[in-house]
Amino acid sequence: MAWTYQGNAGQQNRCEDVDALRDAVRVGRLTRSTILYDTTTNTTLPAGTHPSLDQWFYQRDGLRQGPFPAATLRRMAATGRLLPDDTVTDLFDQQPRPAFQDFAFPEKNGLFSRLGQAFRNRKRREISLALVGTQGCGKTVFATVLANRLSRTDADPNAEYPITLTPANNNTLHFQGRNWDLLQSEQWPPATQPGKFKRLQWNAELADGRPFRLTLQDMAGHDLRTIFSSCAGLNDDGSDSAASQTLAQINLSTEAQKAIDFCSRADIVLFLLNLDDFFNLETDRPAPLRSHNEVILAEMFRQLRSQGRRCCLLLTQIDRYAIQTSWTDIGRRAFPFLWQQFIATGDVPFCPLAAVAEVKPATDAKSSVDVPVPGFHSIGLHEFSVWLEKAVADLLSGRATPREDSAAPVPRGKRLRSAFALLSKRLKRWRRRQPRAFRIAAILAAALLLLAAASLWWRFGIDHQARLLAKIEVNDAKIDNALTKRKAMLEQMALNMRERIRSLEQDVATIKDKVSFQHKKDFIGHFDLDVINSSAIDLSG
Repeated sequence: MAWTYQGNAGQQNRCEDVDALRDAVRVGRLTRSTILYDTTTNTTLPAGTHPSLDQWFYQRDGLRQGPFPAATLRRMAATGRLLPDDTVTDLFDQQPRPAFQDFAFPEKNGLFSRLGQAFRNRKRREISLALVGTQGCGKTVFATVLANRLSRTDADPNAEYPITLTPANNNTLHFQGRNWDLLQSEQWPPATQPGKFKRLQWNAELADGRPFRLTLQDMAGHDLRTIFSSCAGLNDDGSDSAASQTLAQINLSTEAQKAIDFCSRADIVLFLLNLDDFFNLETDRPAPLRSHNEVILAEMFRQLRSQGRRCCLLLTQIDRYAIQTSWTDIGRRAFPFLWQQFIATGDVPFCPLAAVAEVKPATDAKSSVDVPVPGFHSIGLHEFSVWLEKAVADLLSGRATPREDSAAPVPRGKRLRSAFALLSKRLKRWRRRQPRAFRIAAILAAALLLLAAASLWWRFGIDHQARLLAKIEVNDAKIDNALTKRKAMLEQMALNMRERIRSLEQDVATIKDKVSFQHKKDFIGHFDLDVINSSAIDLSG
């Protein structure tokens, strides 16, 4: 895909890809009003409306976030996540400026509205997500790439991810940025050490604008193999142990116990699998530890699903295999027990993906491990983000999974009945063992109840009557005031009526005078009335 445009001097310039367009914007050869011609679709559009050039950044407290589309910043401004005093920049204008110059904010920016917004932000719902799997399956790489894609740091402009992430603390920002820089410099992030786990947090937002806090936990795969093999009745070498243990019965280190508690409390649990741990495509035979790994994951599914947790199975690093059939068939052959028990029934969705879909041989001749290609693309992340958005939306709306009946809380009425039954049982036991003390306590309790009833009657009965009398007096005063106003209004109306009658009487007298004068003029005839009036002739006779 290539674009052409006319430069400032009238020359024709050509850009072969999006990076070339962005470079042209940075050096000033391309402005918002420049018309781009797409040689592939034979269409034209202004550069300011091109999706790949719609990149905005905002900065608060020295922390720069972005890039984001302008629509995302408008939504953040409307919901209070972007403040008017935050500085923003875009690809076409790198000069920092206050956000209110480019985006509209709600009119209510007073003290109480800001306090209300701060309170709503504190009430943000937290969605916890556990990232689990055996060693070597790429959990750290998956978390890094997913966070950067959803943060729009290096997302494909043609991929519309339904969730937007923003690092909530410096630890998360450091983890995300450092590992992403390693991937872009042809290096793999270091694996999680046994006994250590990472806790990352983002401020997230769905496509419909609902905010939430996303917490992710990444554990070492060897720790999980040890923990859950004990649950499934297996040792680390695959042999049977004396007795199967549950999650609450395992005696492990403090860090591992914290991780177990977190996985048990997580809202969503992601299981990352590597195909080599289950099936060998070259020999078309199962892996040596397939049954061991299936038992581990089956125990994880069983315990977490019984607690009502949402689970998803991710098959990672699918770019390493050249297959002629669908990944559904390969998954059915690789782990048949898990497929039959959990995936085929719809309890656990299955998502094949590759966070880093482009690798190349390392430049170091001593290393045989392939390294990521800078600017790599991903496979399956968009489909997974769609499922994650639906699962989070269900959690925010309070919708339960079909199999959460066993994990549903006990109804409130049943809890109250059980509590009263236990109290009654203890009172009966006390009455049998200490009848004298029970009678004294019963008399004191009855006296206290009588005092409480009298106090309530005095408090609510007398006060209620006083309030009624006060209300009646207020109503009477209102009625008297209304009657006084009505009387004054009637008196004013009568006065106005008298003035009107007096005015009408004056009008009638004037009309009578005019009529009398007209009759006198008609009687005189053609004589001059002024002459007659000035003469001494007496016409009365």
